[in-house]
Formats: sequence, structure tokens, C-alpha cells
Amino acid sequence: MGGYMRRLLVALAALGIPFAGSAATIPFDFTTLNGGVEGYLSGQATSATVAGVLAEGLLTNLTTPEPLWVRNGGTDHGLGVCSEGQSNCNTGGDVNEISGLTNPEAIRLTLPATASGWSSLWVSSLDSGGSNGNESGILEWSSTPGGFSDNPGVTSFHFSYNTFGGSAFEYDIFSAAVAGGFDKTAPYLLFLDNLGNCDSSGCNNDYLLWKGSYDTRTLHEGPEPGSLALLGAALGSLMLRRRQRA
Repeated sequence: MGGYMRRLLVALAALGIPFAGSAATIPFDFTTLNGGVEGYLSGQATSATVAGVLAEGLLTNLTTPEPLWVRNGGTDHGLGVCSEGQSNCNTGGDVNEISGLTNPEAIRLTLPATASGWSSLWVSSLDSGGSNGNESGILEWSSTPGGFSDNPGVTSFHFSYNTFGGSAFEYDIFSAAVAGGFDKTAPYLLFLDNLGNCDSSGCNNDYLLWKGSYDTRTLHEGPEPGSLALLGAALGSLMLRRRQRA
């Protein structure tokens, strides 16, 4: 490689102009909140961000924020919603998960702007102890943060303990959701308990939103449009120096 080309590549690198493609998969785990200690988030926060992913506790009307609650023991990992008050949620069990025991609860996730799509989505504490012996939930996806229950174009994937063979309580639902039509590029997700699978004693379909991952956008070969001016400046400077030495 000639000296001119070497100097050009050095200049491009110094200016931060990409000339090779790159991408990454970023994991997120909601049990890292509170240092893994179970309970309300600090200040009874209704939202939290982990590795760029925003999680919001809500009632299913999508306008009423509710405090998020962290579980991290046994097969119970991740975020639930505590709309019933701390004294009730401290008793453990179903009440501090995503459930419809008292109020219809949900957690909304927002994909970072730098991401190209979801690549895994884990839930936990999904077992046979719920309504009809088959705890179940619903994943919805949308292109807008409010485009769920009031959007006729909303799409959803129903999952349950029996969906995965009833052999464990922790599941990556991503592959099954994609096979069921899930759009992995959707920027907004909504996790709900399944109120449609309730028995005569009420609705006891509860679970936790644990962890997942997403892919970052790929940088295409060559400079981005916004970098062309910097590229021109680098080329001009090198050409001027070459003429001065001639």
C-alpha cells in the first residue's frame, strides 16, 4: 500500500468515518435493577431503562402508570407491576407480577433508536398454577407507543405454560412469536396477562418479564451521507500537502 493511501486511511479513521460494515447484539436483563434486590424500584418508579431498552409499568388503558417491581429468586426473575400497594406486593407470589388479579396490568418496552430489531425475549414464572392450570400471556407489537388496544391494526401473540411443553418456568418466547407472525422490528412491545383465559374463580395468569436482546443497525460500507463533507476535507488536505512537496 502506497504512502498516500496509508495517510488517507489514517485520516478517515481519525475523522470517525466508517469504511467497513459492523453490527452487534446487545443483551438486557431487568434483574440487574435494584442490584438484584427484590421490591419496588427506587422511589416506586414506573419506568426504567436497561441497556437502552425502556420498560414502563402501566394499566392496560395505557394512560395510568404503575410502579414496577423486581423479582429475582428461584424461577421468578424479572419485572412485574405492583398496582395493589407495597403491603400487598410484599406478600410475594402472583400479586407483584404482570397479572389481572386486581387490575389489568401491562409492561411496555421501547426499542432503542440505534437498534434494528429484537433478537430474544424471555419471560419467567410462567407455570401451571394459574387459571385453567395453564398460565398465559399476550405479546402485542406496534409502530407507535399508544397503538395497541385502540389500534385496529395491532397484532398479538398468545403464549402459555403449555405452549412450551410445560417442562420449565423460564422461556425465550422469541422464536415461537416470530413463527406466529411477530414483527421483530416493531419499536414498541406490550406484555399483558391473558384475561381471556380466566376460570370461574377469577383471572390468575401471571408472569414476569425477565430479559432479552436486540441487534444494532449495520453500518454500510463507505461513508455515511453526513460524513461526505469531512471526507472531502481530508482528501483536499492530503492533495494540497502532496502538491506542496512536489
